[in-house]
Amino acid sequence: MDKNEQFQRFFEKFPHLEKKIKSFKWGSQDLDDFLNFLLLDTRNSERQGFDLDSANSIFELIKENKLEMEKDQKIDDVWSGVHEL
Repeated sequence: MDKNEQFQRFFEKFPHLEKKIKSFKWGSQDLDDFLNFLLLDTRNSERQGFDLDSANSIFELIKENKLEMEKDQKIDDVWSGVHEL
């Protein structure tokens, strides 16, 4: 995440979100919930919302976090690749 230029531009625009996002464990359901919450209109359209580049960055963060979640699930089940004889 730190080396991704797209994420760096997003975090430069929204440093408070960088701090919040990085406070979560990468690959966690809590982070997934927070990132999805960012895209919801919870203020009755009183705010403009994110510009297209920022929204794309959030979608990419969601995608990368979900990939990490899936990877962690596979590692948690060490016997998943063992077949019965």
